[in-house]
Amino acid sequence: MIIDTHIHLYDPHRPEGAPWPEPDDEAIYMTTLPDRCLERARPLGVDGAIVVECSEWVEDNQWVLDLADDEPFILGLVGNLDVHDERFSEHIDRFSKHSVFRGIRARLWKPDDFAGLRKLSDLDLSLDLSLSEQTLKVAAEIPGLRIVINHCAGIKMDGDNPEPAAVDLVRRVAEYPNIFCKLSGMMDLRCSIRPAPTDVVHY
Repeated sequence: MIIDTHIHLYDPHRPEGAPWPEPDDEAIYMTTLPDRCLERARPLGVDGAIVVECSEWVEDNQWVLDLADDEPFILGLVGNLDVHDERFSEHIDRFSKHSVFRGIRARLWKPDDFAGLRKLSDLDLSLDLSLSEQTLKVAAEIPGLRIVINHCAGIKMDGDNPEPAAVDLVRRVAEYPNIFCKLSGMMDLRCSIRPAPTDVVHY
């Protein structure tokens, strides 16, 4: 089974609009719903996808879950919630009742506030993070929490050797059995060569 690990769904033309992408981002400022993804995914043999919520509006998590009710291509949703918000527990209890809701993508702006993260672990939900020293701290503090590193750990893939500091951090992360790394964003975010190489050996 081939799964796209990281897609975004949004509709900037719905009545309430969408907080992302910005109108001046002409490459992606368009209605992007499952049918558009399917047109591109099916010919490549992709069987399903994980939606990562790109909106910070709480109700947009429900918007994707409603789409998932009618579209089996959506295998999971990584929601977007503020783990430090006073209503986080209420929101996560609500959304986690849906079988497609599998975790959240979060920005940890209170480094020592672990209450919400422990709640994720208790509910067997995952946490998507960008790789940083804070990732190691969370993994050690809550060993039962599955942490998924976004976009190949942020390593540049331009054909040169990666920065030694980045390699060292990845090696340290590899010591934690509860940390995983997502293969995503390789051709558009991690590689600045245009057109991006299509040979997997490059990456």
